[in-house]
Amino acid sequence: MPPTAIRGQRPRPGRRASAIIALVALASATAAGQALAATSLHVTLTAKPKAVSNQTTATFRWKAHGKVRATLCSLDRARFTTCKSGKRYAALTDGKHRFRVEVKGSGRIKKIASVSWLVDATAPTAPSAAGGSLAWQAVPSIPITASGSTDAGTGLAGYEYRTSTDGGTTWSTPAPGALVTASLEGETLVQFAAKDKAGNLSAWAPAAGTAEATARIDNVAPFVPTVSGGDLQWQNAAVVIVSASDGIDVGVRNRAGVPRSVEMTSEGCRVAVLEQLAARTVHLDVPRDRNRTTE
Repeated sequence: MPPTAIRGQRPRPGRRASAIIALVALASATAAGQALAATSLHVTLTAKPKAVSNQTTATFRWKAHGKVRATLCSLDRARFTTCKSGKRYAALTDGKHRFRVEVKGSGRIKKIASVSWLVDATAPTAPSAAGGSLAWQAVPSIPITASGSTDAGTGLAGYEYRTSTDGGTTWSTPAPGALVTASLEGETLVQFAAKDKAGNLSAWAPAAGTAEATARIDNVAPFVPTVSGGDLQWQNAAVVIVSASDGIDVGVRNRAGVPRSVEMTSEGCRVAVLEQLAARTVHLDVPRDRNRTTE
């Protein structure tokens, strides 16, 4: 006979119903556990290259949270391989790169952290200079500029310059800029270097002493020379030599006072001024009737 239900008591479920209830409870608990595991599993990169780098090596470190059963790494399009708490790559080529680190938890749960960056280890081309000259000039200043550099990687960021006042033996601390306004007395040599957006610096150019990158300024007049050999008396002589000395020019390097000699002759009475400082000869004609005699 079927059991008789007693008033006030709930009927007991059958075994099949109990099994279903247990399965539902287990599934709910499993889903909750997986959701918790997925929420707690996390990975963060703690060391990585700059967005634009001039280095051909790259080091990565990360920190994982949650229960991790496996860690994998990948560079660019390569397959994931097992890695530990860090990864270092070398001999990277110029161009874009991508690094990924993957941590796996229970079941199919996984988290990925990634970063992309650009490698540019190639320096720009050397610049050219303009505005200088090897000629000495009596001017307040001489502007010298840089131009002409190119960079196929990250692009040109600008120029740096340095100067020398001792013929290129020593140089000033590099400073940013494509324009140098030389104003010191004497000779100033200028060199430029191009810099790209990754921080690469080209070779310094042009070579020391190149005309376009040299400023020679002399605004100081020479000392008044001492003249000797002449006389206020008229002389009956074929040649009278009048010389100048001590005309020192302190405003120009290596241009101490070289004597000027003036040769006066009765044959045509021509004065030849030999100016060695300026490397030139100037001929001045004077009246012929200068050789007078007294009776």
